[in-house]
Amino acid sequence: MQLYVDGELEAEATHDASLELLDLTGVLILGQEQDEFGGGFVLGEMFLGSLAQVNIWGRSLSAVEVSELGRCGSELYGDVFSFDLDEIQISKASLSSVNLTELCGDSDAKTVIHPVSLNFDEATKFCNKTGGVLHSPASCSAANTLYNRSLEFADFCQDSFWVGVTDAVQEGVWRTAASGALAITCFSLDPNGGDTENCVSLRLENGAWDDRSCEQPPRCFACEAINSAKIGPQRPLVLRGMCFKTPERRLFEVLGYKNNLPFFHGYYGLIIYATSDDWWELLDTHTNRSLARGYPPWDIGYPVGRMTWTTTIKFCNFRKNEEIELSLTVCDDSEIACSDGRCVAAAARCDGRYQCQDLSDEDGCTLIAFPSGYRRQIPPEPRITGSPQRINASFSFLRFLRIADTEYSFTAEFVLDTSWSDGRLSFHNLRNHSDDNKASAGEHERLWRPSVKFTNVLDGNVRVLEQRITVARTCQPTSHSFNQVAVGK
Repeated sequence: MQLYVDGELEAEATHDASLELLDLTGVLILGQEQDEFGGGFVLGEMFLGSLAQVNIWGRSLSAVEVSELGRCGSELYGDVFSFDLDEIQISKASLSSVNLTELCGDSDAKTVIHPVSLNFDEATKFCNKTGGVLHSPASCSAANTLYNRSLEFADFCQDSFWVGVTDAVQEGVWRTAASGALAITCFSLDPNGGDTENCVSLRLENGAWDDRSCEQPPRCFACEAINSAKIGPQRPLVLRGMCFKTPERRLFEVLGYKNNLPFFHGYYGLIIYATSDDWWELLDTHTNRSLARGYPPWDIGYPVGRMTWTTTIKFCNFRKNEEIELSLTVCDDSEIACSDGRCVAAAARCDGRYQCQDLSDEDGCTLIAFPSGYRRQIPPEPRITGSPQRINASFSFLRFLRIADTEYSFTAEFVLDTSWSDGRLSFHNLRNHSDDNKASAGEHERLWRPSVKFTNVLDGNVRVLEQRITVARTCQPTSHSFNQVAVGK
């Protein structure tokens, strides 16, 4: 057996299992695993994606034939079954036809037009936040295709669209904004704006390319899915805050349009789409029931990032009409999601420094989680029932200010450290060093702590210079849930 990827041999192996002839009197079902002849289908085992050129041959293909198929150099139909020639029945799927060269070329990337106006840099960052890159046509023919598609949104956009190429690095040398590679350009007239016009727009009136300022006016744009072979690994959108049983059920992609805006398609039956009143709705397509509605708090009006939603029915552990926070971002488990959808390293969470542009990495940085029945006047239970609560105490003298022999007294400054365990509490956002885990004033006031009395102080004159409570990390943190809204909390 041999495995080819993109026409190149990736692996090969042998086996001793006996081969049986296929019974060609049955039904071939593509995209669904079956556990028995003609049945045993499970919803979670269906294929989600795109299929093209599925063929079955009654012979072994040569390496040259496989290479030709891998680069879409020729059409080679299966003599047992051919997706292109045999009659097939479509069930819960859509069918479209494209030219053979488009299957292997850059133009097969999913390209989605966004009818919102941003400057060039903002459009580039927005595409990154949705798991794509600002679209740069791979040919002038592809640029013409983009132009024809953009005409559908002429009522919602300015007079032109951004094209994802720029000469900001070197004047006159046009490169793609996504990878920095030399770009295909389709200027009707030579660019004439010099270093004040380092970006490109596509005119809606005739499809012509112009060099323009990267700032003004803001324009609509198109994002394309990342081609991992040329730009980098694809970063799918992930919906967090729900109660998904497996991580892959959180995955979403930008796919199609509803109410003149792209919608977000979940791989397992959920979609997020814009309603006619500019709200966004989370819909379960299996039951055709709305789960929640939300209104983005930022100007661009998309639900990308961390956002408050209102539930419309009871689901997961949520009540109806409950406000919940969900995040839709491309952040992975080593990152945290900023409110605006940007991603920063998980170590940035509550480290005392702002690293999210919207400052949200320092939001909600509480250390101590108090249960609902917690009372500060009630001491914690000892670890062993019936035994006293253990309080550790230590003194560190800093200096002696006065020693009075005749009065048998002295005046000193010292540090009193007390430590104890309180099993009622849970903790979040702990750093490795205790000095970084200082409780807030509010937490200080709510927390039970041992009282200390000095019974033989001269004249009762005790002056407290400073009080602080820190939380010590004594074990490894528990793993966060993959459904957690801001990974890294």
